[in-house]
Amino acid sequence: MRRILTGCAAALMLALPGAARALCDVIYKVQSDDTLLSIAAAHYEVSDQWTLIYYANQSALAGQVQSLVSGTDLYIPCPAQNPVPDGTLLVKKAAEMTLLTGAGKLPFADPTLPGGGMATELVYAALELSPSPVPYEVVWEDDWSRHLFPLLAEKRYDMGFPWPKPDCAALTDDRICQNFHFSEPLLDLPIMLFKRADSSFTY
Repeated sequence: MRRILTGCAAALMLALPGAARALCDVIYKVQSDDTLLSIAAAHYEVSDQWTLIYYANQSALAGQVQSLVSGTDLYIPCPAQNPVPDGTLLVKKAAEMTLLTGAGKLPFADPTLPGGGMATELVYAALELSPSPVPYEVVWEDDWSRHLFPLLAEKRYDMGFPWPKPDCAALTDDRICQNFHFSEPLLDLPIMLFKRADSSFTY
């Protein structure tokens, strides 16, 4: 039988982390400033188990991962009873589509990061949810100097990520612009320069 976790029980759980493992198979009411990571850390003592809570509450969360609505009831499953579903069912060795990435592009791509990094997780999600899905393989090549030329330029792989896009409108002769197509950006990173109001510096 599932138990309702009250505010008092939550306070006790946080005060006694050694008992947190027992507080699963319960309903937890989201408090202000809660995140899936903080809830997982409180219940499982490790924040990277947040996916257990996410997959057990997809309807209640309605796709929201970062911003939880205070007062929402979430079911907290027990890890041994609720393995995380495989979210990359189309990943196959020697697949029809091959994608190239590499280590060291934190936080976007690195095999040691959860899900392989932010960009890797987005690529997985896009391919898994494609209306015309095909099997794919992600290949990790850590020598980034070889990615664009020769590996992608010679069509040894179908796509590569993550890469900054040059200003191709201004750099019409850039060989990256001439040889590759780019997706819409996954992230816009503004670079700004600030100066004091009383400064004579101009730019």
